[in-house]
Amino acid sequence: TQSTWGVSMWNKKSAASLVGNILEWYDFAIFGFLAKEIGHNFFPSSEDKTSQLIDAFSVFGCAFVMRPIGGVLFGHIGDMFGRKKALQLSVVIMAFSTFVVGLIPRYQDIGIASTVLLVFLRLVQGLSVGGQLVGSFTSVIELSPPHRVGEAGGMSMGTTTLGIFTGSIVAGCFNLAMSKHDLMEWGWRIPFLASILISVLSIYLQNQAPETLHINERPEKHPIRTVMQSHLRDVAAATGGCVLWPAVFYMWFMWLPTYQCELTDHPLPGKATEFLLNCGFLLVLSCLLPIFGRLADMWGLSLLTCVGALAVAIILPLCMLVIAEGEPFSTAAVDAAVTLAVAVYGGALPAKLCECFPPSVRQTGVGLAYNFAQVLFGSSISVLATTMSKTNVIFPAIYVSAIGLLNVFAVVYFSWINPRKESTLEQTLIEPKINTSLCCLAGV
Repeated sequence: TQSTWGVSMWNKKSAASLVGNILEWYDFAIFGFLAKEIGHNFFPSSEDKTSQLIDAFSVFGCAFVMRPIGGVLFGHIGDMFGRKKALQLSVVIMAFSTFVVGLIPRYQDIGIASTVLLVFLRLVQGLSVGGQLVGSFTSVIELSPPHRVGEAGGMSMGTTTLGIFTGSIVAGCFNLAMSKHDLMEWGWRIPFLASILISVLSIYLQNQAPETLHINERPEKHPIRTVMQSHLRDVAAATGGCVLWPAVFYMWFMWLPTYQCELTDHPLPGKATEFLLNCGFLLVLSCLLPIFGRLADMWGLSLLTCVGALAVAIILPLCMLVIAEGEPFSTAAVDAAVTLAVAVYGGALPAKLCECFPPSVRQTGVGLAYNFAQVLFGSSISVLATTMSKTNVIFPAIYVSAIGLLNVFAVVYFSWINPRKESTLEQTLIEPKINTSLCCLAGV
C-alpha cells in the first residue's frame, strides 16, 4: 500500500540522513574536544595553556564563517538537484577534510604552514557541515507523516548530539588510555584518521536512500535569488528562532568540559568525572530531543520553542554558579536541568525552521538562516566564554541567557504578534503527487 511504502521510504531516508549526521558531527566536534592537544601542536609559541586554548578555539570557531556559504551552496544543490545529492557531497567533503587534519605535520616541523593548513581544512569542514544538518532534517521532515514532523526533526537533531557524544567518548577514552605525552605528540591524530571508516557506511546508506519527491516536479531555478527577493522576512524569523541553539550548545556541552578541566580553580575530583558527566548528558539529550519533538507535534512548535528558550535563559546563570564550586552531585543536578531545558527547545526547532519556507526554497532558506545564527552566536562563544570567565565565571552564562531572551522575543513576534498572512506549511508527502497542509503545526 501507499502508506506502507511511505513508511519504508521514510525509514530508509532517515537511516541514511541520521548516520550522515553522526559522522559529520563526530568529525566537527572532535576538534573541540582535542583543543588542548591541537593548541600544543599548532600554537606552541603562545604564552601559556590558556592562550593556546584560545588560539585552538579560534580555529574551531573559524569554521563557522563558512557555514552560511555551505548552507547556501548545499541548499542550492538540494533545492535544484535533490536533497540526496547535497547530503552525499557534504559527507564526502567532511570525511576527506577530517582525515587530512590527522596528517598535518606539527608547527615544529613545517612552521606556520601547519597552522595555515589547519585553518584551511577547518574552513572546509565548516563548508560541509553548513549543508549537512539542514539537508538532513529537511529531507527527514519532508518524508515524515504530517503529524510527526516535530518528532522527525527532533530525531535528526538528536543524531547531531549523538555524533558529538561519540566524539566526546572517543576523546575521553584516549585521554584516559594514553599518557599525556603520547596523546600530545601523536595520539590526538587517531580520532581524525578513524573518521574515514564511518564515512564508508554513511556513503553506502546515502546511495541506497530514496529522493524527496517534489524535487523532481518543480525545481527552483535560482533558489538563493528567490529567498533574497521574496523570503527575507522568513529568513529573519528562522534566524531569530534558532539563535540560542549554537550559543547554549557550544557553551555548555563543548566549552564547559574544557573549563572544568583546565581553567577553573575548583576542578571536579577525578580525571574522568567531567568526561562521564558530559558524555552521559549528551546521550540523554540525544534521547530527549525526539521525545520533545513529538510533544511539539501535539502542543505546538512555537510554544515548546519559547518555553525551552525561556527556561534556559532563567536557569543558566544560577547553574553556572553551582558548576564553579566543583561539587560532583550539584554539578550533575544542574547538568540535568540545563539538558532538559535545551531538549525542550531543540526538539521543536528543526520543524519550526522548516515551516518558515515553502518546499521549493526550503533547504536554501533554512540553510541560510540556521547557519547565519551559527556565525553570529556559535563561532565566538568558546573564545568569549574563555575570556569572560577570567573575570567572572557567571559572565558567559549571562551572555547566553540574553541570547535566549532574544530568541523568545523573535518567536513570539513572528509567530503571534506579526505572523505571516499566507501559509508556507504546504509540503509534499511521501505518497506520489499528494500534497497536504500541515495544519497541526503551530507558528508562523
